[in-house]
Amino acid sequence: TWYPSATDSHIEKCKLKDSATTSSELGFKICGMQVYNCESDSYWRTTKEWCKKLDVNSVKEALVQFLSHPSGNVTIKDICFGPAGLIPKIESLVQWCEKQRHFHFYSASILICYEGNATCPDELKVELKLIDFAHALLANGNKDDNFISGLSSFRVVLEDIASKSS
Repeated sequence: TWYPSATDSHIEKCKLKDSATTSSELGFKICGMQVYNCESDSYWRTTKEWCKKLDVNSVKEALVQFLSHPSGNVTIKDICFGPAGLIPKIESLVQWCEKQRHFHFYSASILICYEGNATCPDELKVELKLIDFAHALLANGNKDDNFISGLSSFRVVLEDIASKSS
């Protein structure tokens, strides 16, 4: 994405950059993640290079890896669809974005965390936070359709992953 005041050359540069990631196809990309391994009590962390190589299918595989809880007592469906799960939190953020007309978010991120050591769904403590909004601009009373579209696309991908999981 680009600022409304961007020059044609900057817009072309952004489009080229987006086409090299899943941003143009999905409306979002994975910029990083870490996954807890309870057996080794350690984290596996991605690199920027690893994230840049992701395509639409491997983004879904990466999300499955992130959402696959090491406990046999917690499922992807629990993380996504539970009452305090990821999908309701994304829907809440989308609803807020639909109402607010103060800011447009460029290159903003969402941070997703949950308790990797949870032994049941009630212990998951799923969190979703809007971060990296240094490039927020005044919206002049307009809705941020671009950011809402990216969040909605992310929600659809998560719903698909969770509905196919066991």
